[in-house]
Amino acid sequence: MTTTTSEIETGAAAAVLDRAAEALVARQRADVALLVAAVEWAELHQVASRDEAACWGEPAIFEEGASMLGGPGAPLIAEFAPLALAAELGWTTAAATELMGDGLDLKYRLPRVWTMVLQLTVPVSVARQAAQLSQDLPTAVALDADRKVAAWAAAGGRSGYLSRRRIAVLVNEVRLYHDPDRAVDDEQQALAARKVESWPGTTPATTDIHMRLDTADADAFTEAVGRVAETLVELGDEDPLEIRRARAVGVLADPPRALDLLTRGTDPGPRTRTPTSLWLHLSDTSLLDIDMYGGAVVSERLGVVTTDLVKAWLADSTVVLQPVLHDTCSDAVDQHDPPAWMADQVRLRDPVCVFPGCRRPSRACDLDHIEAYLPLELGGPPGQTSAERLAPLCRHHHRAKTHGGWRYRRRLDGSYRWTSPSGRTYDVLPPPRAL
Repeated sequence: MTTTTSEIETGAAAAVLDRAAEALVARQRADVALLVAAVEWAELHQVASRDEAACWGEPAIFEEGASMLGGPGAPLIAEFAPLALAAELGWTTAAATELMGDGLDLKYRLPRVWTMVLQLTVPVSVARQAAQLSQDLPTAVALDADRKVAAWAAAGGRSGYLSRRRIAVLVNEVRLYHDPDRAVDDEQQALAARKVESWPGTTPATTDIHMRLDTADADAFTEAVGRVAETLVELGDEDPLEIRRARAVGVLADPPRALDLLTRGTDPGPRTRTPTSLWLHLSDTSLLDIDMYGGAVVSERLGVVTTDLVKAWLADSTVVLQPVLHDTCSDAVDQHDPPAWMADQVRLRDPVCVFPGCRRPSRACDLDHIEAYLPLELGGPPGQTSAERLAPLCRHHHRAKTHGGWRYRRRLDGSYRWTSPSGRTYDVLPPPRAL
């Protein structure tokens, strides 16, 4: 006996679909409520002066001011305002800042789209894309882009018609209409934004690389990768093309090897690699585990790594052993800056910035004295600098603690309790320890 579609969609099955539709609307309403709350929070922290406005990035520790979250026409917001919102949501400060900035752009620069968001006609995620793509437009031009995007959304009838690509087309049409020479400037800005970034892969065995290159350089790189991949197959490499192309990048990163392969048609293999730091967290127990199971070790940057993979990495490398660090060491020194071994100890203990929600690696952070350091010549007590008295803070959150009224303390269990300027508290749990 078979069941027809009409029978499936009746009774209990129809109720499931109804609940799914209701849940979608509830989520859309929640997204709108969160966006509105972010805008209201921003509006509660407006500042009048543009002279002290800080640019995006990380200024010096003792530099602070207002942060221009939105484009021209949006109000100026105090620089540290996003921190409390981020801590309350458990988000990174950057994510909370973007939400506030996008909301301000929508309300003050794209009022038609903003109204459609409040009416649930345009999803928040789509509207935020419009805000981000039009943020650099002058106020009058942004209003023209708002008219075009809103008209397209209204004509489409369904949010699916308003894709990011479509928004980009509409905004760029307005931009070029009002500023025909803008295309040249856009090209220069694109060249100024060239970069190469690496991101962790699905396992420690691989890393994802994202490159934004000059088009001519990209073409030359692609051609070189292809040539190396072809030469590898001529030398007997039977791996699929994509794997050979990936291996070709490693060959190009070794210029002498690449020269031999491309000019002589021979592959001498990788040279001895320049030593790099590979921090492994090992104890006597974990060493026994490795011997017993052939198992895995824990790398500070990569996570759990099999011993076979570590052996493969080190096969052609120069290995330099550093002294063992004990994370329970409580030695103190009579100086402001910690010695190298103490800095390593703190960063191994706390692998990321200890502000709520922050994920900045501690090796890219400042080491902050939880209690302000007082020089000995000014009456400060001895032994002020120790691992227990230090914590890693990224530059933005270091400045928030120094100037923004935020304070924190480290507790006996390794957790941190932060207190906002308004008195709300947030706990940051210590990182889990390897078993």
